[in-house]
Amino acid sequence: MQHRVRAAALREPRTRCSLTCFPARRLGQVCGERPARDIEKLIDDGTRAVFCETVGNPAGNICDVEAIAGVAHRHGVPLIVDNTVATPILMKPIDYGADVVVHSLTKFMGGHGTTLGGAIVDSGRFPWKQHAKRFAMFNEPDPSYHGLVYADHFGDAAYIARCRSVFSAPPERCWRAQRLSAAAGIETVALRVERHVDNARRSRNSCAATAGSIGSLCGFATAPIMRWRGNISAAGRARS
Repeated sequence: MQHRVRAAALREPRTRCSLTCFPARRLGQVCGERPARDIEKLIDDGTRAVFCETVGNPAGNICDVEAIAGVAHRHGVPLIVDNTVATPILMKPIDYGADVVVHSLTKFMGGHGTTLGGAIVDSGRFPWKQHAKRFAMFNEPDPSYHGLVYADHFGDAAYIARCRSVFSAPPERCWRAQRLSAAAGIETVALRVERHVDNARRSRNSCAATAGSIGSLCGFATAPIMRWRGNISAAGRARS
């Protein structure tokens, strides 16, 4: 039976959808608190993807994307990463082995809360043809598109091509009016996220100065996410 394996700490609506809307297809397989180790135990012949968030919403947990990617690839399945909270400014999951990255555009990317939408970024690195049995939809003729075989016709872009042709086509007209608003927000995301990080640092330092016990809980200087802040390029700041 087809299913995906996901990290335990995901946002409530996503968890509810996984566990109640798709129980028959086991789309809500859950790993424990040590994702890489526990995910490997859950992967079987029916697994179609591993899913996690770079920074969990609302738990704030941080997934070891590189370790989870290694586990997923060892078993011939792609890693799909939700990078909504970190954004590409703080974290680029593809650099750590993610095959597909998704974003909610209503949060930091858009920055204004006026637009509903999401983004899918395909790395083009997953070898769909090497796992033809597991991913028949990319390797067998699609009767709705005149027998098109996505892996043969689109090569490395097979995944995103199918997303565009099968899933994006029906509601396309509804989304067109919101693209301009989303794009306008993305223009300033580098500057806004940098300011968020600076504000968080100041808040943490203020807590440490006025209430040592509270400040120590933040652990801001040693938090793993601070390693990702190096991804803010000078060019990105200049464009903002």
